[in-house]
Amino acid sequence: SALVTSCTNHINTPPTTEDLAHHRWVLVNINGDTPLESGDNMVTLEIGENLSVNGNAGCNKFFGKAELSGEKFRVKNMGMTKMMCFGDVMDIEQAFSQTLSDWSNIIINKDSMILNGDTHTFTFKLDDWK
Repeated sequence: SALVTSCTNHINTPPTTEDLAHHRWVLVNINGDTPLESGDNMVTLEIGENLSVNGNAGCNKFFGKAELSGEKFRVKNMGMTKMMCFGDVMDIEQAFSQTLSDWSNIIINKDSMILNGDTHTFTFKLDDWK
């Protein structure tokens, strides 16, 4: 007979609205590549009351409303400013806005959050307002 043990470690339970709300996340890594430099073009995701979302996609600021369904996360009705930037920052912004708009798997462990989308995986670190 097989012995079945219960695991009481809840690290992989789906995140709740409370886990997300009132936090600021900074993008530190895309697809496991070299960590992003912190600086003027920091990519941020800020989640507020009732899962309202805003932040900086690298060049442009964005806003919308987060949706959470089990272990899936997306931002619906995402709006964005229309500034023109050049170079890598636009590629990052395109990948970021596309991934946020579609359903991604979300994992939150204390001070990190991973969004694993169809094409890209984004790793954030918690960087709450001081």
